[in-house]
Amino acid sequence: MEKTKERINTFDDFKRTQLTELEKRVLELKSEIICDFIEARQTAGETQVSLGEKTLIKQPMLARIEKEVSDPKLSTLIKLLDGIGKKIVIVDQK
Repeated sequence: MEKTKERINTFDDFKRTQLTELEKRVLELKSEIICDFIEARQTAGETQVSLGEKTLIKQPMLARIEKEVSDPKLSTLIKLLDGIGKKIVIVDQK
């Protein structure tokens, strides 16, 4: 009996075939949080450089976080949010 491997061409294909529902939800929430952070940073009139100077987090690290290449520690996220006058609030899921 020959097994056929499903061809994976995109990250969406990978997510669909390889990740559990919980892992998919974690990726979605992470992306949503980062998008909200970027929007809040821009609304606050901060660039990556200016926010980095305020928080002592270097711009390249901030860029990696915003591109979702690096997973920030909670303490790093709190520092960044504090730098734009925001905080984390936990609410029920929709």
